Amino acid sequence: MTKEARVQMLREDINISYQNQFPHEWQADCVFQFKNLTNREIEIQMGFPDWPTFGDASVDHPWAIKDFKVWVKGKVVQPVHKKVVANDSNNKVTLPGGKNIHYGASYTWKVKFKPSEVITVKNQYQFGGIDTNGPFSDLIHKNSNPQFGMVDAKALFWDPQKKFKPQENNFNEGIPSLIHYIVTTGLSWQGPIKEAKITIDLPPQVFPHLMFFQPQGYQVKDRKVSWHFKNFVPQEEILLSYIKLVPAFGGEAEKVPSFNTVREAQNWIRIAKRNHYDAKSVRLVRQLVEAKYGKSFDDPEMNHLLKRVLAYKINPNFSKKRISKEDKKIMAVLRDFEESLK
Repeated sequence: MTKEARVQMLREDINISYQNQFPHEWQADCVFQFKNLTNREIEIQMGFPDWPTFGDASVDHPWAIKDFKVWVKGKVVQPVHKKVVANDSNNKVTLPGGKNIHYGASYTWKVKFKPSEVITVKNQYQFGGIDTNGPFSDLIHKNSNPQFGMVDAKALFWDPQKKFKPQENNFNEGIPSLIHYIVTTGLSWQGPIKEAKITIDLPPQVFPHLMFFQPQGYQVKDRKVSWHFKNFVPQEEILLSYIKLVPAFGGEAEKVPSFNTVREAQNWIRIAKRNHYDAKSVRLVRQLVEAKYGKSFDDPEMNHLLKRVLAYKINPNFSKKRISKEDKKIMAVLRDFEESLK
């Protein structure tokens, strides 16, 4: 892929919302501003990446994106779907600078610019996340530079090398899903992207500590995760990975996925503090410890999340006296962190 030195992307505003319409549960609404850096009229081809699906979904939907729409200066434009072709000596498709691409096709369309003109382009589409049968450990990348679609071990609150006890939550065996948004195509424009904002709804019925985001420097607030970049030179894609459930020992049933140890809770707090989690997210994680012992909650959001946890059973005789010393310590460090955010 060649660099388009005549055009700069000034802004990129992306909002990805959950739609609950399988197999395309997610909708992306994208707004871009581009500027013609020359003093003459030009016409260029723009494109938006698409990637192949796999498994059962690939039979009826071989490509991930559905109902892709384009508006240029407020007018509807009909895009053309094209497979990408190799552009280097090793028969690979690469971005300017030799960076590998993470897609197999593009929706393309033509755009005409007047001299020095700034143009707004809007895209909208639906897509499905990637579901797997696990285990989550297959997604963990141990090196400092994670491969696309894999999670950096440094982003986890547990030790991926740990041998979990039968009574513990074995997060390595969790059943994962992931979604991503490709930003490295921004390298094909001149200069950095002056400003980029990417916001994604958090998956429903997934607790905050079971979600993992890349790159670092994000914010979690009001059940959304967001990134805000200035003078952005993208080097990795936006990735949201999450654990849908944590099987019990032997895989017979699910467990209430609270932390096993104070150290795990403290590790997560460091991650949450660095990435600006809100107090609500911390409260939900703290309450999960009591849910392990069957406490009922008046919190509608907590009850909504617990619907997904098959192992959760209300104990009419719940008492804090039955909570273990370790779990009381976990609740204490989480409560202190939660209070610091108010």
